[in-house]
Amino acid sequence: LRIKQYLDEHYTDPRLNLQTVSRRFSYDYKYVSRRFLQTVGRHFQSYLTDLRIANARRLMENGHISVKEIAGMSGFSDAFYFSKVFRKKTGLTPSACIRANNEKAPPGKREEPPGEGKTPSDPTAAPH
Repeated sequence: LRIKQYLDEHYTDPRLNLQTVSRRFSYDYKYVSRRFLQTVGRHFQSYLTDLRIANARRLMENGHISVKEIAGMSGFSDAFYFSKVFRKKTGLTPSACIRANNEKAPPGKREEPPGEGKTPSDPTAAPH
């Protein structure tokens, strides 16, 4: 499906949504939604959100950047909304996930992201 491939390549664009993709391919958004579900087996928005959250998790594992930067680089224009969605999908706040990744990092690479508060949470909780 061309639309799935397009999402896989452009999910970091915060303007990307069902309506913009439908216009891009000159289809009615209801048609795209229905065909995406039939073809991929997932709802459009759920698939897009999971792509973005997976990217955010990779960024958290591979570098030392702020939650706001991770949100923007993952296709979220609002860091607060990103944090809410991230917690709902993973069971962890972004800050807790970053801390957990820092604890796994080799000595010398353990750092707290700038501007991140120390909120208690369980970094061992399994993602959902």
